[in-house]
Amino acid sequence: MTRAAACALLLAALGGCAPSVWNVEPLEPRLRALGAHRLGDATPYLLPVHDELVLFLCRWETQEPIPVSLPAEASPPQRRALEAALGAWERAGLGVRFARDAAPGRGIELRFVTGSAGGAGTARTATTVADCALDPLDTSRGERIVARLVSASIELQNEARDPLGRRVELSDAELAGSTLHELGHALGFQGHVRVGSSAMRRQVDEVRRAGRRLLAGEAFSDPTLRALYAVPSGAVVGRLPLPAGRTQPVDRLLALARSGALAGPLARMGDLEGQILFRDEDGAAYAIWLRGVAPALAGHPEELQVLPGPRARRRLSLHSPRSGWRARARPAPPRSVREFATPHRVGTA
Repeated sequence: MTRAAACALLLAALGGCAPSVWNVEPLEPRLRALGAHRLGDATPYLLPVHDELVLFLCRWETQEPIPVSLPAEASPPQRRALEAALGAWERAGLGVRFARDAAPGRGIELRFVTGSAGGAGTARTATTVADCALDPLDTSRGERIVARLVSASIELQNEARDPLGRRVELSDAELAGSTLHELGHALGFQGHVRVGSSAMRRQVDEVRRAGRRLLAGEAFSDPTLRALYAVPSGAVVGRLPLPAGRTQPVDRLLALARSGALAGPLARMGDLEGQILFRDEDGAAYAIWLRGVAPALAGHPEELQVLPGPRARRRLSLHSPRSGWRARARPAPPRSVREFATPHRVGTA
């Protein structure tokens, strides 16, 4: 591990500081009316392209309600806790509305899990993956790129373990507070607020108190998420140079997407890593992993690793300087095999 990476991980473990490579000041004219907010604590989405790293914000468009599916097995008290969190964000001044009881897989899907929620390290009680759709035809050169959230998946543990290791069901306040927090990630805020009052604080006590306030019917507001929804989705908040050739895997898959051979890309940002995802006509996933995110955002973009997953490596190997791009990929494996090969969750807790 390099010194820069070790320092970035130490900062993250200690609570860290806001990324030094981007700030909210260029967007500030739109945000002054909101008062204090912590949008600058967000982890921006990342797109490594054309030998630079583009940092941008991504959120849902608000013209239409966002489809939401709730766990079918939720008890009436659990459903009340989930609904309290949804209603709080609808009344928080973001302009978002939710269309309840959507089919699973559309919009935002909330699921109960019995083990640790996946995608953000070990022993997580909840994680969220929020997919930001990008336009492969966009040149990514301006102050805003074409980007919007199109789906999100929230995994929630509905039970925990007491000091004796026994399973106990989460209280209604804990479930409401955890759902409120994870919905904030699903709405586009990745990372966590370090200080002040926000649903996006990471501390367990803060989450529990927020849940109690929701269930008591107290008013809810969050200037940080209001700040996110006051700027356009795709707003570019930073650009960092990368070593020559570092973005080649993404550049080459983008060329395939522009030709219609692949769909995508989707950008994902988690607590530990990011991902750029493409799919073929059969739904098979081609993932590019972004590792070394913490040191990159701490001012060392050369530490960013752009790593094709196994299927992406195979697809990229079809091209060579002699033969050029191959017209067709290898035959897709049976669907059951593809499903097991889908990249693991890149989640935010």
